[in-house]
Amino acid sequence: MCNGGRSFNYSKWSKLGFQTVDLFRPENELIRTFLESKNLAQFSLTESSEKLSAIFDKISLEISNVDHSLKATADSEKQKALNSLKLIEEKVVRAMKRKEETEVNQIIKVREKFFPGDTLQERHDTLLPFYLKWGNEFIEEIKKSFDPFDKNIVLLGEK
Repeated sequence: MCNGGRSFNYSKWSKLGFQTVDLFRPENELIRTFLESKNLAQFSLTESSEKLSAIFDKISLEISNVDHSLKATADSEKQKALNSLKLIEEKVVRAMKRKEETEVNQIIKVREKFFPGDTLQERHDTLLPFYLKWGNEFIEEIKKSFDPFDKNIVLLGEK
């Protein structure tokens, strides 16, 4: 049992506003965090939903005073309206993602390089490309960095 190793371009990752530990977060969460950092995912209709809910609650109360059997109708219309607001919110977030498509694609590519096919990199890549790029220096760095009895993941990267 030895610890796993990975190689990735740290400078590209940090330009996107992430730290090394973020590589282990789910892809959707990373994209959401990125959009929030650009104040794009801050778009929320929560306040509007609360106001709409309060309006429908008031309508439901007034209707139940007239005819209690119509309260269920008002409640179902309230739910339809809230679902529509949620759908609008999701469409706006998708539009914002399209606007920032280049950076979102970079997040996906870096994470795909780190976890190709959602598996660990060493299960997919061989040492050969790294050896060809850095030569014996790479092998020496591996010897220094890895402990075969340590189960932690070691990251080797370029800055």
